Amino acid sequence: MRSASACGFLALLVVLASWGNAQPKNKARKLQLIVSDDGTHFEYWIAQPVEVRRAWIEVLDFPTVLDRRSLAIQQNGKFDWKWNHSALNEYEDEDDVLTLSLWDPDGKTLVCDGLAISAQPGGLVSQVTLGGRTRFSPEPRLGTSLERVVQGSPTFSFEVVGADLTHGTVLHVFAGEGAKCSDRQVHTKVLDLSHARVTIDRDCLWQPGVLSLSPEVNPPSDEDDRAWVYVASRTSPTLKSVSPPQLEPDMMDSQLQLTVRGKGFNEHSQLYAGHSPYSVIYGFDQVALNTEYVSPTELRAKADPNDIDEPLYKRTHGGLDPLHIWVEGDDKRFELSESRDVQVQPLPGVRPTAVITSVSTYPVHLMNEHSPEELKVTIHGDNFIPANKAVSAWGNSVENERRLRTEYVSPTTLYAWIPREYWRKHHIVYRLTIETPSGRRYTSRVEPKDDN
Repeated sequence: MRSASACGFLALLVVLASWGNAQPKNKARKLQLIVSDDGTHFEYWIAQPVEVRRAWIEVLDFPTVLDRRSLAIQQNGKFDWKWNHSALNEYEDEDDVLTLSLWDPDGKTLVCDGLAISAQPGGLVSQVTLGGRTRFSPEPRLGTSLERVVQGSPTFSFEVVGADLTHGTVLHVFAGEGAKCSDRQVHTKVLDLSHARVTIDRDCLWQPGVLSLSPEVNPPSDEDDRAWVYVASRTSPTLKSVSPPQLEPDMMDSQLQLTVRGKGFNEHSQLYAGHSPYSVIYGFDQVALNTEYVSPTELRAKADPNDIDEPLYKRTHGGLDPLHIWVEGDDKRFELSESRDVQVQPLPGVRPTAVITSVSTYPVHLMNEHSPEELKVTIHGDNFIPANKAVSAWGNSVENERRLRTEYVSPTTLYAWIPREYWRKHHIVYRLTIETPSGRRYTSRVEPKDDN
């Protein structure tokens, strides 16, 4: 614990007058205090204890008194003392970062019970990084998405969604299966902490295949949290319409039947319903479909009876998201149509969860004894409701999570207050004080050299 124990400091000796009283010329009242062994061993001297009515030692995280101990009034003494560290956090580390999230009633909390994982209603959403204990270097993250562009397009611009997207964020494009594109930075215009607009030039769009974008220079090969771009062959099928255009939220997968019309269909055409075709992004909710070829301009599909049967609202976040419909031709030639959406009626009362787009003050630096007791921050975003509560955290211990005092202002604005004692620069002081019969006080104080 760096801040509380002030590890590794040498014993110090400081003699000071206290509280506006000039140090008397009479050396009889001179004090000495030495603190060693990481703030656990104390030695003191009182030159004339006969002139002292009482004496004590305090430990402060300046100006807050953490603990106090009365002393025997004698010329010298020494003792070991495990003073009260409860007001300090035992889990602080120089690499800690301060984060801010929102508790949202429509979020989810994952609960692990042995090998089983279940989701409970209500949870934290939209986490952003506010500050760092020794350095502020937020790590931008992208949400998983798929965009389609036709082979040979001159450029392609689209919006990505993520978190901690600052003006210093740089995104990189990588060539996957089939694509021809050297790993490079792409032009990125950050719109706010959660959104950025990306432009890919024609050199990466000349040949069909799959591209991906990541803020990492060398992202793991199995990392799915990227923005994916499917460069579709010029020979791809065209999807013009889907019937029915709207579905009930409680309809089961097994009841799903679709008719699509377009052109360029053949006996190998495959219909997909979900975020993307299976061949691009795995692990997302999909409705497995068995496709029937009718003609070059018509396909029909039914849900695969062997797939998991669930209500459609689970596939579409309560109906907030549409069901994307795709037609894939020859996957080896990267033939993929544009998607068309089938709307699923939203469940009553379902709403989008809150999203943080910016925070001021930003970044939030460590506070000190001169800072206000609470730092007010303004949170900007979307979909805020009075039930939203700001939650702050740092480090790797759940003990460090704190629900902040929060005020709802509007669907796009919240106020929150971060306590000074929660995120502050520590200033440990060991203070010896004596009091004379007349009430005059004198002090000696020790401050560890490596206080942070």
